[in-house]
Amino acid sequence: MISKVWDSFRGKPLTRFPYTVVRGGLSDARHVYWNFVSSDPASIEKAKRAWVNKDFIMMANDNTQVPLPGS
Repeated sequence: MISKVWDSFRGKPLTRFPYTVVRGGLSDARHVYWNFVSSDPASIEKAKRAWVNKDFIMMANDNTQVPLPGS
């Protein structure tokens, strides 16, 4: 899988090679909820709790928090 990585504030590529490359096969089923992807549904639930509790590292000078969809 290849996808472009863009600077959403300026609409320009972040690097001289603005692509994310994922190598290897996806042999296990993947579970997706919003921005969380895992082969283990329990990991998704853990990430959801961490997001609601603001346990993720925040960007410097950014106090905004996007609410978890459905919460």
